[in-house]
Amino acid sequence: MKNVLLIEDDETKELLVIPHSSICYLVDKHSDTQGQYTLIILNNGKTQMLDMPVKDAAEQLFSCG
Repeated sequence: MKNVLLIEDDETKELLVIPHSSICYLVDKHSDTQGQYTLIILNNGKTQMLDMPVKDAAEQLFSCG
């Protein structure tokens, strides 16, 4: 599927389908327990975490190739 992000919710184990158009912005985060990760902020104010650096997440989500 093009222009969507598929993420498994850690708490419910449900597969979430997030359209790229609903992504407001990406935040580069780091913690001692998680390491480097990306926080996705959605238009509805909810957040999702991706287990990758923000540069990799941006390339994967929004690359034209």
